[in-house]
Amino acid sequence: MSLSVFLRKPRMLILLILLILAVFLIRPEPWRSGVAITAVTPDSPAARAGLSIPPGAQPLSLPLIKRITLENGSTFTIRTPEDYYAALSFTPARNTTVILTLNTGVYSVMLPANETAYESIGLSIAPAPRSNLQFGLDLAGGTRVMLKLAQHVDEDTYQRVLDSLRQRLNAFGLQDVTIRPARDLDGQQYVIIEMAGLTSQQLVRIVQQQGKFEARINNITVFTSEENDITYVCKTAQCSGIDPRRGCQPTAEGWACSFYFSIRLSPQAAERQAALTRNLSIIPGPDGGYLNATLDLYLDGTLMDSLRIAAGLRGQPLTDIQITGSGTGRSQDEARKNALEQMRQLQVLLETGSLPVKLDVVKVDTISPRLGQAFLRNALYAGIAAFLAVTLVVILAYRRLKLALPVLFTILSELILLLGFAVLIQWSLDLAAFAGLIIALGTGVDTQIVILQEALRGRRERTRGMLEKIKNAFDIILGSYLTTVVTMIFLFSAGAGLLKGFALITIAGLTIGVFLTRPAFADMISLILQQEQQEKKRIIQKEKHSPARDDVRDEKHAKEDLKEEE
Repeated sequence: MSLSVFLRKPRMLILLILLILAVFLIRPEPWRSGVAITAVTPDSPAARAGLSIPPGAQPLSLPLIKRITLENGSTFTIRTPEDYYAALSFTPARNTTVILTLNTGVYSVMLPANETAYESIGLSIAPAPRSNLQFGLDLAGGTRVMLKLAQHVDEDTYQRVLDSLRQRLNAFGLQDVTIRPARDLDGQQYVIIEMAGLTSQQLVRIVQQQGKFEARINNITVFTSEENDITYVCKTAQCSGIDPRRGCQPTAEGWACSFYFSIRLSPQAAERQAALTRNLSIIPGPDGGYLNATLDLYLDGTLMDSLRIAAGLRGQPLTDIQITGSGTGRSQDEARKNALEQMRQLQVLLETGSLPVKLDVVKVDTISPRLGQAFLRNALYAGIAAFLAVTLVVILAYRRLKLALPVLFTILSELILLLGFAVLIQWSLDLAAFAGLIIALGTGVDTQIVILQEALRGRRERTRGMLEKIKNAFDIILGSYLTTVVTMIFLFSAGAGLLKGFALITIAGLTIGVFLTRPAFADMISLILQQEQQEKKRIIQKEKHSPARDDVRDEKHAKEDLKEEE
């Protein structure tokens, strides 16, 4: 039977068009190599060199690093993340330039001195995507944090929490972060955050803090992050970094490094500072001495640092001031790294403001990307084995490859359409989504067998036709579909939304099957069985005009066979 015969059926034609669109959305490109840039930290050397990622970019649209050239002329071909880290594993003693060759252009990046190149450059990377499929934490690796709101809030406040967290993480250059609201069946509000690139400790520190920053003099607030007191936070090398006056010093436990950065206050906050310092007395000392009160810095009610106020600032409404702090470590490099990390965290909190409600950490999961790659590989092998097993069972059961091929074609069609649907709505495939995929495909095979059995039974029974039998099969399938969909809807909220992928993919798979692929499958089976009937009728007509008695007996047997089949 030619393809044109199948395409005369509208449902077959629609299925073929949608399959082409799904493949276009997925765009499998298994030959790609290099490392993809998944995020660019704002104000980093890479960002200043012009590197950026378009908002909402598909995986295949991410820029790929192909080659890295160092200042000494050494060139590294980048095929894997390991190649990238090996090329940038050095720590420059002075400002140095590296050249990144991407599939989108060539960029010269100036790296700062005394910081490991791959840490200071400001890029988050991942293996080159080979399709537009997006994989969740379980498969791509990374950190998932489940946060519970300490109290129930209205929808506007709930959205402010999500927006504030998104701003904080975006300020770290992590635009690929997934932040979504979730509720359990009791109505408790949660926030689920999934991302790669940060350790669980770093992520928890960033998102758990309410971020209420206060500066006090004599326990009276001068400025705070809750109001519009802070108008600018410096994050460039010219006004932030390791404090050149205090530097790094050895301690009993290791090393301590001091950091600083500048902020700009609103005129109202500057006036409050002038009013609170106007009547303070001066303690004599170097550089004109200091006032007899300190500027105390509090974060979420905890004293972070106390800064001495120079005598010359008494009663002055200054808008530009410096914030300082420190970080410790077992070595000087570790202390420097921790100090800069704490500085960036405090800058983000001051820049994005405080959260309107306290968040409690319920659960933290950290998953290695290697586990995800192993799962994908094993899932691929298991899928191929299952596909071959289904093929073998169908062929052995019906002893006709002609009937097995539509079953296998329908399975592949549903798989491609489901993956295309996931790309279309930009849904990340995680373990729960894969479970839904398996359920949808497994249910699809069951219903196809029901349709095939009913079609064969309808052809054999004279009282009820094949098409009527197929219609009865669809009545059963539709009832099962509605029952399953209602059950899956409740899973959207179960487990604080962690089963949402399972529910969504299951519903999508069943819907695609019931309203698209299985009607097309029924058309294929009907055409195949009708063709077999026509072939047998032609044989009977041919044998009817044969003079040989043996042919007459054969005709009789053929008629009996036809009667049995009908």
